Amino acid sequence: MRAFATRARHDVIIAAALAIPALAQLWVIQASLGTSAMPSIADASLAMARFLAYPLLLGFTDWPASAWIWVAAFLHALALVGLLIPPDSRKRRLALVGLFLLSAVSSVLRCKPPTMMHPAWAGPRYFFFPFVFLNWIWLDALLSGRTRLNRLVPATVAALILISTSRHFNRRHQHLDWKGAVRELSSQGQATFPVHYDGSRERQYKVKLAQCGNRICQVY
Repeated sequence: MRAFATRARHDVIIAAALAIPALAQLWVIQASLGTSAMPSIADASLAMARFLAYPLLLGFTDWPASAWIWVAAFLHALALVGLLIPPDSRKRRLALVGLFLLSAVSSVLRCKPPTMMHPAWAGPRYFFFPFVFLNWIWLDALLSGRTRLNRLVPATVAALILISTSRHFNRRHQHLDWKGAVRELSSQGQATFPVHYDGSRERQYKVKLAQCGNRICQVY
């Protein structure tokens, strides 16, 4: 995106050097045998909308309705486009927007299906870099605003992000009885161990283990 904005020769060369291997990787993924890792357009679009909507909505609900996701994503995208209008800050903000898009697309391609991702409950690692770049963009807009009106939208977005973060800053895990499973394994030779999925007992899964001589093996 910087190369597109500046049209400078060295930026174009760097962009081409990065784009060609990325396109080659996408081609390899698409052409690989078996089920393609490429997500559908519908899933990818919804996942990208969530990257924009979740920072604004998670302070109110963990699972926003699809309509709210699309509305919040549209408004957030519109606000980001507005941040690119001032010419004195356009280059640095364009670079940050490009990094956000690159990291978000990378997460969408790495998770299958991408609609499973959730910043608090399922795969928060996929949201780490996109959210970092979004925070940098809005922090830059907030600190560089020269009037109260210019700082109003960045301050509002920053407040929503802080509210969303505060509700999920300390992730807790409900207690699972691992000690009981260990005692059962020692006394009976096999036991079923509970394993956390997202910290909730309601969504745990189980692994059955048994003593196999001098080692522990999984029973299917």
